[in-house]
Amino acid sequence: MDSTTLLISQVTTEWGAIKWLLATLILLWLASATFLMVLVVKAKRWLVHIDAVQKRKLFREQADEFLEQNKLDQLQKISEQRVESYPNDTWCHWYLALAFYHKGRWHDAKRAFQTILQLNPSWRDTVNPYVEDLMNKISNSRPGLVK
Repeated sequence: MDSTTLLISQVTTEWGAIKWLLATLILLWLASATFLMVLVVKAKRWLVHIDAVQKRKLFREQADEFLEQNKLDQLQKISEQRVESYPNDTWCHWYLALAFYHKGRWHDAKRAFQTILQLNPSWRDTVNPYVEDLMNKISNSRPGLVK
């Protein structure tokens, strides 16, 4: 075999190895890029979750403060705003129900307490005393028959 044929044979062999090496590198790059994209998506979801948790905590702190200070109109307002943004959040319905309850809006309070139980039946022990009290207040507030 002459040197030219030998050189061509070696280059062909080397080229085959280079192709496999390039293919492997491309696959590793694609796998790494996919992995990084998955991490970015998960990190974004985690940040959104953390933001929601912080907003919920801030809402509850503000609602507790309004309740303690008997600022029932403000409590009702922030609770209604939160209900619009997070209709399945039990806590915003809880504070809305308490605002109605303490304002004497018993029918509205009763509806809000019922919504809480629909969203989260595990709140039954917390909600039932209020509902029972509301039922008494509602039945006692009805005008009696005039004789």
